[in-house]
Amino acid sequence: MMQPGGPAELNLQGLLREMVARGASDLHITAGQPPKLRMVGEPMPV
Repeated sequence: MMQPGGPAELNLQGLLREMVARGASDLHITAGQPPKLRMVGEPMPV
């Protein structure tokens, strides 16, 4: 899960750290949607 501070602290470095911590294979960033990590073949919201 993301570190304390919540969505206001979302940034690329934090998302990449979260990706590594969760063992995700992909990071999906789309305008107007929350970022998603692909884990076990399925995209999951951060």
